[in-house]
Amino acid sequence: MNPFSTNTPVSDLRDLIGRENYISMIEAETTRRRTTHLAIFGVKGSGKTSLLNTYFDFMKIQELSRDRKLLFVNTPLPKHLKGDRIYQYLLDAVKDAIELIADAQIKDMIKQRIADTHYETLERRLRSELLLVKQCRYNVVLLIDD
Repeated sequence: MNPFSTNTPVSDLRDLIGRENYISMIEAETTRRRTTHLAIFGVKGSGKTSLLNTYFDFMKIQELSRDRKLLFVNTPLPKHLKGDRIYQYLLDAVKDAIELIADAQIKDMIKQRIADTHYETLERRLRSELLLVKQCRYNVVLLIDD
């Protein structure tokens, strides 16, 4: 297997070479209490997907995501989506993340508050839902790939 193939992202941490400093930076950001968003960007084929796939798998294997209350959802963003359809797609991903909450009481409370609230726009709804999850001491981590 060519470790520098841009067509197939790496999924095993052992195959990720030369990215230790980036993993350390992600680790530092996800352990900070005040982190609300983390964006990783770069040119096509630079290894963004490989980096995040291997990091998320590492977190799951070590069960660190549960300890840190990180809710990981990996979702590709379909290219045909525009405008409000993008927000609806992201809302569906947040809904998937909420389902990962182990504490049924907190999960049900979040779902009920979402159902009871009217939002003017899908963007506002997305922001509100993420804030509500954050207020419950959880963080939604969306890996959105194109």
